[in-house]
Amino acid sequence: MTTLVQHMYSQRNFYPLFPTHESINMEVESCNDKAKIPFQPDVVILPSELKPFAKLIQGSVCVNPGLLVKGTSGGSFAKVFCPPTDNMNDYSVRITSRVIRI
Repeated sequence: MTTLVQHMYSQRNFYPLFPTHESINMEVESCNDKAKIPFQPDVVILPSELKPFAKLIQGSVCVNPGLLVKGTSGGSFAKVFCPPTDNMNDYSVRITSRVIRI
């Protein structure tokens, strides 16, 4: 997942596989306009079935909260705290996040 986030940032696109595979039916021009990342965000939440985590990747807090429910048992969720600050340059240093298992 860390590598996926790094590819997203380097390609500045939420769809990190560019160009797309020919078997995928997608309007590339439309996707490029709507999936662009014009700047690196302070917080990125990317839910997935992979192992939940919260870590700092290239200056952004990246959180995979996992699944809230796994079958008949509890899964996990994330708590992210973003305190107000006057210094917008170091915002990711002040953000705290935790993944909590149910």
